Amino acid sequence: MKLRSKKNVKPWENIPIDEILPYNPRYTKEIILSYIFIVVFIVDQTYWPQSYNPLLIFAFIGIYGVIAFSFLSLGTNSPKKVLDDFISAVIFFTVILIILDAIKFLITGSGHFKVLMGSDQLITLIVIAISYLQSIFIAIALVLGPLTLWITEHPRTKLHGGLIAVILGITMILIKIFHI
Repeated sequence: MKLRSKKNVKPWENIPIDEILPYNPRYTKEIILSYIFIVVFIVDQTYWPQSYNPLLIFAFIGIYGVIAFSFLSLGTNSPKKVLDDFISAVIFFTVILIILDAIKFLITGSGHFKVLMGSDQLITLIVIAISYLQSIFIAIALVLGPLTLWITEHPRTKLHGGLIAVILGITMILIKIFHI
């Protein structure tokens, strides 16, 4: 095979590898992480109500945290910036969850605030903190995964994002219907 010199290369043959790939490698990583998130979410939602094993609960929270941190690390190369973004995202979603829980308490009289008002136990606070932490990691992974894929300009990436959103929607509906 005879290699061409640089001056014999035609302009249309000098195409960067990113344009030849089916989509940006970052999207490929997001798609893989999103499908892993779906599998973990389905397994978690089917075993969480039945299992009160603390190790299993912390394992799922750890997996969600790793997935959320991985989504955040796709955009930057600096570990300090990723950690700062992760902490900012956790604080942001914590404030949102607290506000939503307060509104739910004011409207319906139920939620974590009602449990806190009637209890002085440290275990209750820990359980509420664990459920908030899990919800925060799920929210970060959901926003940075399937929702990010859905709003991109690449058609196949949009297709994956829509498919992931449909799978998550069907899973949540089935979990609510059958109380899995």
